[in-house]
Amino acid sequence: MNMAKNSGIKTLFCSFENTPNQLKKKWCQTLIGRPTINANEQTIEDVRNVKEDLKNFYIMQDYTTTLTLDNILEMAEQAIIQYGIKCLFIDPLNKISYTKTNNQTEDIGSVLNKLTAFAKKHKILVFLVAHPTKPENRGKLGTQDVPNGFDIAGSANFLNMSDVVITVHRKQNEYGEKSKSVRILISKVRDT
Repeated sequence: MNMAKNSGIKTLFCSFENTPNQLKKKWCQTLIGRPTINANEQTIEDVRNVKEDLKNFYIMQDYTTTLTLDNILEMAEQAIIQYGIKCLFIDPLNKISYTKTNNQTEDIGSVLNKLTAFAKKHKILVFLVAHPTKPENRGKLGTQDVPNGFDIAGSANFLNMSDVVITVHRKQNEYGEKSKSVRILISKVRDT
């Protein structure tokens, strides 16, 4: 979100874990720079600034059906034409329907190839959120290792085939409380 705000890149968010209202609330809090519980906590200046910033965001969600990867790419193509988006953000992969066979590595490879071809054809940036597998030491709070590209659920192809792999990690302490700090790690950058 900050990338879109700071650079002016129009972004299409395809998020399936938050309702549009939840997303807007999170975005408003990020853009204002502080948590807000209700509209009374926002100043008129806050609202003006957020409305201006949100012009660069386009929310695409459909909770009534399961979207396929092809549906998402068709809608993204329309958003490129209609709004001039330059970035597509899909969160997360496991909520999307795509062709599955008995070989998950090949299936993931096919998805990544399709996204890469789409990004190159339209000269846009594509972010795909894929969650890691559950750590083996999950029961031992406070001991989680930082996941890397090979820990992404489903396939090592996420690390092998992606141009960039970024890990966003928040540790939990021994009481299960999430840390306020977030670590951003770059596992891979392909020289393209």
